[in-house]
Amino acid sequence: MKNYKIKRSSQFTMRALPACIALMASSMLHAQDSNEPKLDEVMVTAQKRSQRLQDVPIAISAISGSQLESRNIGSIADIASIAPNLSISNTPGNNTASQIAIRGGVTINPALFWDTSVGMYVDGVYLGKSQGSVFKMVDLERVEVLRGPQGTLYGRNSMSGAVNFITRKPSGEYGGDISTSIGSYNERITKAAIDLPKAGIASVSLGLRSEDRDGLIKTTPGSSVSSLNGTNQNQSRVAVNLDFSRDFQVDYRFDSSKVDSTSMHSQLYRADIPETGWRFFWEHFKQMIMPVMVLGMFQAGAWTRYVRSAVLDVIRLDYVTTARSKGLSEKVVITKHVLRNALIPVVTLVALQMPAIFGGAIVTEQIFRVPGIGSLIISSMLANDTPVVMAVTFVFSTLVIACNLLADILYGWLDPRISYN
Repeated sequence: MKNYKIKRSSQFTMRALPACIALMASSMLHAQDSNEPKLDEVMVTAQKRSQRLQDVPIAISAISGSQLESRNIGSIADIASIAPNLSISNTPGNNTASQIAIRGGVTINPALFWDTSVGMYVDGVYLGKSQGSVFKMVDLERVEVLRGPQGTLYGRNSMSGAVNFITRKPSGEYGGDISTSIGSYNERITKAAIDLPKAGIASVSLGLRSEDRDGLIKTTPGSSVSSLNGTNQNQSRVAVNLDFSRDFQVDYRFDSSKVDSTSMHSQLYRADIPETGWRFFWEHFKQMIMPVMVLGMFQAGAWTRYVRSAVLDVIRLDYVTTARSKGLSEKVVITKHVLRNALIPVVTLVALQMPAIFGGAIVTEQIFRVPGIGSLIISSMLANDTPVVMAVTFVFSTLVIACNLLADILYGWLDPRISYN
């Protein structure tokens, strides 16, 4: 009997040990899972109805209002820093018009009669033009960036994608927050959001934002403004929700944005020189040094190598050896016999590269802010001023033809054997 009891107890212990280990491991894993933080479920309305983000079959990025606040993102142009494949920038000469690109698709003309390729929506309301599309955001719940064609749900002006801004709905409970910040150049930013308690069927929330900053660059005495790159912006928002029943609700949104800013320093250039006499020409000469060096040195390297190669080919010819054998000086041999024949292909090269020089002048004028024909054609293209663009193109074409005609005339002067009789 004693042996039998010991044997039964040993078998029971050996069989119960794996079950106890499995039970302890399961409880430990359950406790670990319960202690791990869980991500909040993100709801989006990219397909015109509320869905979970992971259930939407669209390339979409959803940015919550708390993420925008934590990264100090307050403007539309700053969203591109956290949304992939999205680029937002101000158009040249206008701080309130945007150039939005998704996956490379962008409309670069900010004219009022041009439609964009990326649709922008605020609470489902389409912003038809790029003018006024750069504004400060007030009381946002989230931002949805939809990449790829969205014409089925968002219309014809969303071939590259769509950006949807969803503002926060009234909560119906009293609450709010207010913040203010100061910075350099007398910068002052104040933001406030207030939720009013529900009164009957109505819930109301208010949002305000004010930003004021002096200019970054001081102007000279007598200018129309005291500084450049200054801004004074005021935004306000009112949201009203009327809850008639579970199946019938009315939402009303009112947004207002006022921007008063001075021009950016990169958009201004000096069109006149308040000097007289020899100082007038001296100031013009100083302004020409850098642009002329950029244009000249851009082609100087290739032309120098081409001239050297042509001179080395000509200097070995028999008539050069004959001229030296007659006792002519080296200066006469080089200038009258070598250079004149070596310059014929160089003149051809210069005439063929004149269009490239004119094109470089357009870029150079924009870099150095020179008020020339290049600046004129750029501003005309941005304003869709077709007659001016055609006139400038005609002038460029005429200059190219004139340069080729001058090259043909120089052929006869450089080589007397060439005749146009």
